[in-house]
Amino acid sequence: MSLITTMCESVAVVKRPVIGRDSAQGVTQPSFTVVASNLPCSVQEPSTAVQELYAQRNTFVTAKLYFAQDPLAQVNDRVEATDRTGRTSVYLVRGEAQAVGRGRLWDLDAEKVPQPGTGFI
Repeated sequence: MSLITTMCESVAVVKRPVIGRDSAQGVTQPSFTVVASNLPCSVQEPSTAVQELYAQRNTFVTAKLYFAQDPLAQVNDRVEATDRTGRTSVYLVRGEAQAVGRGRLWDLDAEKVPQPGTGFI
């Protein structure tokens, strides 16, 4: 196990939406296909001060998700990250970057998806 893998405090599942059509030919996303699972990752949320500042400007701030291996994620995929306390957060991938440091660390820009009824964002 590499040092980068041991530094990742969360485990992620990457899911891709299955695109379908309804009777009026509208686009639907009824289900998700698992692209990769059990990936060690580190989630870096923006600070509250940064979120507050950009909220005043009606601008979204993305979180950074770092992976020790290629997560195979694309824009609009979902990442479900479970931290060491067992809390799961869902993120919508907004962008990806090339591997840093000779292919040892991948990062994604992702927007946190609020979960109804949990009291958490």
